[in-house]
Amino acid sequence: ARIAYIITIEEKLDIPKDMIYAASILHDIGRFSIYEKDMGHRKAGPIIARPILSRAGYSDKEQLEICDAIEKHGNYPKNDEERTSLAGVLYRADKLSRNCFACYAYYECNWPRDKRNESVSI
Repeated sequence: ARIAYIITIEEKLDIPKDMIYAASILHDIGRFSIYEKDMGHRKAGPIIARPILSRAGYSDKEQLEICDAIEKHGNYPKNDEERTSLAGVLYRADKLSRNCFACYAYYECNWPRDKRNESVSI
């Protein structure tokens, strides 16, 4: 969440802080759910997140945008519009949050090399 918020500030993007945090906190909520086996956590996440967001007072439009980011957080942004959307920021922050370069299981990891965060950027 903090990395996504920092990206938003540094790139002067117009994404509300609360939506960044909601998407960031809920982006992996589909893991280990009853739905994951059949559809994967990125498809299951919005199903679980939607009622939470509704109870938290998010509008239908905001819920849709947050759930879209949850569903797409594993997809590399193809252009500037996708890169600067909530989904694109969430994707980038999720990748940057991994400390693959310092992980004890680096050589046993099944993550593809192109998905690993192998450096620190300042």
